[in-house]
Amino acid sequence: MVKSLCMNKDNIALLLLAGNGQRMFNDIHVKKQFYQIEGKELFLYSLDSLISAKLFKKIVLVIDKEDEDSVKRILNKDALTKGQTFIFAYGGKDRNASVFNGLLALKEEKNDFTLFIHDSARPLLPLEVLIRLEKASLDYDAITPVIPIHDSLIRDGKNSTYINRDQAYRVLTPQVFDYRKLMDIYEKGYDSHDTDDYMKALKGGLSHTLVRGDASMFKVTEIDDLRLIESIIKKF
Repeated sequence: MVKSLCMNKDNIALLLLAGNGQRMFNDIHVKKQFYQIEGKELFLYSLDSLISAKLFKKIVLVIDKEDEDSVKRILNKDALTKGQTFIFAYGGKDRNASVFNGLLALKEEKNDFTLFIHDSARPLLPLEVLIRLEKASLDYDAITPVIPIHDSLIRDGKNSTYINRDQAYRVLTPQVFDYRKLMDIYEKGYDSHDTDDYMKALKGGLSHTLVRGDASMFKVTEIDDLRLIESIIKKF
């Protein structure tokens, strides 16, 4: 068992698995979070990593209402979910609304806690990254894992220009926050154009830092990503 570094705060994870994944639905004919690799639904890979880490008091699953029965059946079949406390929240019209619904589901929690928000479309979640994130949460209100960009970057247009990559990073999840401070940002009114919650934290003036993630934590968005994650999982 991994001993939590945050002795005065609990950790709670929020896993986003709502949405249709329209980009690849026509190819796989199922929501990507329920696509099976080696007989296991995609979302279970990251969920099992969260549970195995032994860092989280509770896990919030943000799901589409229509999928609730299916998700519960899947959880009942998964050995690692036994004894884990789950809270269910329903997804909204977009990622921002889904996160907000997840935050609202935790509003009655009496103690302060640190919240890890993760996209289930990122199935691979190394324990060492979770530990780095938790350690950073002792000193900062908002943390995101990143990896540096090594490819050249170009901005296309009438006059195409290259972008300096020296200070550019790929932003990953899970992103980690002081729950109360992130909730305050949402309740005051959030920008629906924000692509993630770390962006909100920057706009909201929260103390923040980046930690090194892992290249395996890529997001399954296109069919090529799905084939790559399949090859990685099947290899091991």
